[in-house]
Amino acid sequence: MHHGQLTIEALRFRLDTLPPVAPGRFDVEHAADVAVSSGDPVIDRALRTIGDAWIDAGLPADQLTGTWDRPAVRELFDRRPDLVDALDDIIRQVRHLSIPT
Repeated sequence: MHHGQLTIEALRFRLDTLPPVAPGRFDVEHAADVAVSSGDPVIDRALRTIGDAWIDAGLPADQLTGTWDRPAVRELFDRRPDLVDALDDIIRQVRHLSIPT
């Protein structure tokens, strides 16, 4: 599984549920690179939670890295608010990791 592409799709999915973000304000691909390369346990757990729920829901594993704009994906996240929390955990951790200290 390509974790970078999974993270990109996850972040795109979450951003699509929020009010529009100004162009250039949030770089999804950079955020995914930070997330995947960090080895952060919060991000790892969030991705694992999403992947496990996806498989448990009977969605095809190979579509985890494809576009998530299908009704079945929306229904999964509507039924499982903890998955939205997992997406937010990824964004929060990326923000934390991206702030210079």
